Amino acid sequence: MNISLEQLKAYTERQEKRFEESQIRIVEALMQKFCLSQQNPVFGESQVSHTDPVINAIHEFNFDGVAGVTFESWFKKYEDLFYIDLCKLDDASKVRILLRKLGTMEHECNSNFILPKNPRDFIFDETVKTLAQIFGELSSI
Repeated sequence: MNISLEQLKAYTERQEKRFEESQIRIVEALMQKFCLSQQNPVFGESQVSHTDPVINAIHEFNFDGVAGVTFESWFKKYEDLFYIDLCKLDDASKVRILLRKLGTMEHECNSNFILPKNPRDFIFDETVKTLAQIFGELSSI
């Protein structure tokens, strides 16, 4: 079986065309998956990989009114992380992250302060305002 040069070229061109079509289908499928993940931001693996370093950069808050370590001063340091770096997260996720960064005593004080409600009943800005109220500067009477 002898194959002419023209037949070999035609065969090679068909193979190249099939390969290109296959690559296009793969790229389209990947782009579609990427667009879906951008449209439906869920606290899933793709976001965890982005948010984990940001969350880990936030240190625990421990109130010390005498030394001037208030919630407001602590939050100023991390405010941009919550409003810019974690902006794609919903309020409930940001509230959970914020409350995880409270020390044990601070978390307990907040929980008692908001009773009978649960932390999940508050939006992020309300939670920040409440924590600033609880852990504000000590005033002398």
